[in-house]
Amino acid sequence: MAQSGMISGQISEGDCATIWNNVPPLFRIPLGNHPTPKTSVELMESLALLRCLHPTELARALGDFSGEQDWETSIGMVTDLQNHECPRNTPAPANPTQSRLFKASDVPEFTNTQDYDGYRSSLLMFFQSEDAPAQHEFGRALLRILGTFKDPTARSAAQGWDVTNLIHPNWEETYQAFLLALDKKFQSATILEDSMTNWMKCRPKPEEKPSDFFNRYEASVTQLTSVQTRSGIPPNERAGRMLITNRLLQVLPKYLVDDLRLSLSRQQPPRMIEMLSLEELRPLMERSWAYLPKPANHNRPGNNPQGRVRSTAATNETKPRQCGLIVSYDSNPPVPQNLRGAIYPDNRNPEKNAANLARRRIAANQRVCEYCRRPASQHQAVGTNFKQVTMTDQPTTRAAITAPPPRLLLEAAPSPDQ
Repeated sequence: MAQSGMISGQISEGDCATIWNNVPPLFRIPLGNHPTPKTSVELMESLALLRCLHPTELARALGDFSGEQDWETSIGMVTDLQNHECPRNTPAPANPTQSRLFKASDVPEFTNTQDYDGYRSSLLMFFQSEDAPAQHEFGRALLRILGTFKDPTARSAAQGWDVTNLIHPNWEETYQAFLLALDKKFQSATILEDSMTNWMKCRPKPEEKPSDFFNRYEASVTQLTSVQTRSGIPPNERAGRMLITNRLLQVLPKYLVDDLRLSLSRQQPPRMIEMLSLEELRPLMERSWAYLPKPANHNRPGNNPQGRVRSTAATNETKPRQCGLIVSYDSNPPVPQNLRGAIYPDNRNPEKNAANLARRRIAANQRVCEYCRRPASQHQAVGTNFKQVTMTDQPTTRAAITAPPPRLLLEAAPSPDQ
């Protein structure tokens, strides 16, 4: 080796390794697990791959978070800033990069991970109502939101969260990416089924004001459609307008539905109540609800004070079932006749228990769903919950339908007053 420090003669494999390992690791990071060069040719090729990080760092400092801005453009921007002179005795022009970052106190509080869906809705409205921060403050904005978390579990999840990979060229793409990241951390795995159940269970309460019920129903519809959208459910498989309207007609008091149906049929041209949207149906139904006298024999939908078992005809209507399907016995493909009807003992109608038990055996053998009497192959839609009919509680069923032994009937003579 010459006194100048340059290597003379043939470069050995060890010399190549020494030179390569003395390159600062920061400069070798972009190359990943690049092999150590063994020959002078490999060394020259490897050194040619090294790239100075200063252009990327300067570009990001000047507001280009992608770091792809070329060096000449960045140098030009720095030169302009260096030579810039603010006008004297005149108001300074508005700075396009002036901070527009919202305050932490303005951000909705995340106080309970069990109500993540409610927090998400509030946060989305906040994003849509606030002015967008300056582009160079997107990262600070996301970190400021994380800093407002109150729930202990949420605060723990937010610690050390690197949000740089969520930053996009504009604010809407950035906060949508942030919401998606929140979904992965806090959204329930069963939120689709839960929102479907919440919608199906939404019914008028006793003495509830019409506006209060419709607000609850619309909220359940909004939640369902929002969850279906962000869960990636195709548009043709989501709850549509007719399904939402028909479900509403099933839970509303029948005398109100019948009155409005009759009123619409008298219009010119006549209209079908099932074709109305929720927005069209609500004011008409609220008006009928407020002014139409309630029949004396009226009961709330689903109320059955006598405890009578509904007939097959009464239950054979297209409606959401507990398994998630929205079908009737006659929906295509129809349910066989021998699977229609009750399958459990009925203490008020014990004479039907033998037929119920026989129907249950058939249903168990054919492995159909307890709720809709359809096989598992028809439960492929998202949100369904197939529950197969079984005979596992057969001893209880036998005890309920089998007549007492004759000796028990003769153990005690009837009293004179019977």
